[in-house]
Amino acid sequence: MLDFYGLLLVDLHTGEVKRNPENWKSRYQNLDYNGHNNLRMSRIIMSLGELGFVRYKEPLVNHWKNEILNNNLLQSCKSSLLRFWEPLTHHDTPEYIKKTGETDEDREPSIFFHHLEHNTPEMSRILTELESYGNQNKSTFENDDDEVIEIH
Repeated sequence: MLDFYGLLLVDLHTGEVKRNPENWKSRYQNLDYNGHNNLRMSRIIMSLGELGFVRYKEPLVNHWKNEILNNNLLQSCKSSLLRFWEPLTHHDTPEYIKKTGETDEDREPSIFFHHLEHNTPEMSRILTELESYGNQNKSTFENDDDEVIEIH
C-alpha cells in the first residue's frame, strides 16, 4: 500500500513513513490527479485503527500534512487532509466514533506489536514473509536488540 502512494515505512514501531526516492514523484502525481484515491486513503487510515495499528495513523497523516501544508505538494488533496484524514486521528471525539464505529477494543495494539516488541520467533516469520513480497525498495529497521533488519 505504501509503495502505491510513493512511501516507505521507516519505523515498524512507530509507523513513521517517508517518500520513496524511487517512485514518489510519479505516485504523488497520480494521487494529485486522481481524486478517487483520497477516499482510499480515508479508508486506509480508518482500517489502521480498526486493525490495531492506531499508532500508524498519526505518522501517516502527519506525513501528508507536511507534504501538503509545508512542501506545497498534493494541493488537490488539501481538502481531504483537513476534512477527513486529520479528523481520523482524533480518537476520542464523538464525530470520530460516529464516523468509524471504532471501539476501545479496536484500539488495542495488534498482536503484530507484541511479536515486534518481544522479538519472537513469529516476528522472524513475519519479516521473512514481508521480504518474500519481492518489493524492490529497501527499508531497514532496528529491533529491540539493536539488530538491523532489512525489508525489501
